[in-house]
Amino acid sequence: MRYVSFPYLSYLFILASAVPVHAYQDADWTMVVYMEATDAMHEVAWHNMNQLMDYSSESSVNILVQLHYTDNYSWRYRVTPHSIVQLERVTLDDNVANNIIDTMKWAATYSAENYLLILWDHGFGILDPYFNEETQKWELAHGQLAQECSIATSVSSPESGQSAEQDADDAEHSRHRGMLIRADNKTVLTNPELVRACKTIHDDVLGGSFVLGLDLCMGAMLEHAYQLAPYVSYMTGAQACEVQDGYDYKALAQAFEGNSQVTPQEVVKTIVKTFGVYCKEHEAVGNYAHAAIDISQAEEVKKELDIVAALLLAGIKQHGKPFVQLISDARAACAHFCYVANYADLHQVYQQLRKKVDDFVKKNGETRLLKELNNALYIGQKTIESAVVANVAGRGLEDVHGLSIYFPLDVVDESYVQTKFGQNSVWLILLRELVKARGKLQSQSVDTPAEE
Repeated sequence: MRYVSFPYLSYLFILASAVPVHAYQDADWTMVVYMEATDAMHEVAWHNMNQLMDYSSESSVNILVQLHYTDNYSWRYRVTPHSIVQLERVTLDDNVANNIIDTMKWAATYSAENYLLILWDHGFGILDPYFNEETQKWELAHGQLAQECSIATSVSSPESGQSAEQDADDAEHSRHRGMLIRADNKTVLTNPELVRACKTIHDDVLGGSFVLGLDLCMGAMLEHAYQLAPYVSYMTGAQACEVQDGYDYKALAQAFEGNSQVTPQEVVKTIVKTFGVYCKEHEAVGNYAHAAIDISQAEEVKKELDIVAALLLAGIKQHGKPFVQLISDARAACAHFCYVANYADLHQVYQQLRKKVDDFVKKNGETRLLKELNNALYIGQKTIESAVVANVAGRGLEDVHGLSIYFPLDVVDESYVQTKFGQNSVWLILLRELVKARGKLQSQSVDTPAEE
């Protein structure tokens, strides 16, 4: 990893204090990076800020940073060509969403045609964690600790009792970023609060949509896209864990040079493309997957998912245990993201279901239901391919297409039930029915005596 030391950055700030600050009013873009660096992420924050200033004065872009790394206040910076200007210190609210809204009110004073908000820190995807005082870790309900690597900060010791392979895995996960976890007061940005923040920014601060970059783990999810669609135009996010380095901010800042007409789609494509190039060089394991999503198409993707879910429910009712096994086998055949056992690439889910349905038809014959299901799966894949405008992936994840879905097999997390997506989709109904059916099958298996 490439870090920048504290003395070097302090030197930059001293030099920058004498540099006149020119804000581009009515600029083409204002980009603001909201950095939550209290969880042992401060050195990476300096590194990314150092990257940001490496652009020319020809760019009509305002680059702003709000950085929180200690105590109950944040520092605000203006990044100018080859310098960083410290502007002010602000006291934080205990509510993370309120802090994001306040940051965007500040950013809106740098008027621009387009706004890009990047949330920088840890992420758990669509599930909301809680802080376990006993273990002193952020955890999910029902022991679903697949996301633990998101906030790992230490490497296993030789006395850990783990295998060498597990120790190697933990060492790799210690480099990963983990939504916005404040280590100082143990608060987190929940998904409902993220929606509230984006709605307020859209309705009351900017008066229009903006581009959202999720520079954190597990952000490229259909559930996020659907919930944020009324307020955000494009979104970028990772399907897997992210290395701590995050985005290539130097390449992102330089994308605005001499290009006054750069569009929102071009910006998100640049984020994804440069992220892929950087990870190819620096991510040793190759477990990365990142995408840019046209959120305006999220409703169509969800509509096709609802059709598929309804047909799968009908299949369970009509065929029983064999169809439950079909769905389970399709899910098991999908790629695993980092330690994230509960999320799957939706396009790959569709592809695996198509394969299992074809096998089922060969064995049992085709029915109208199975024909409709295969057709719906194909259409669902096409809607995803249209919605995802760019994606990159590392070794072993070549078949993923940039949009994840929550797909557990044994328990549904209660926080998912509270999401707008969960409440408005047939998908949650399917998950509950699948979990119930699998539970009955497992119970029957235990109750059935073994043959002598």
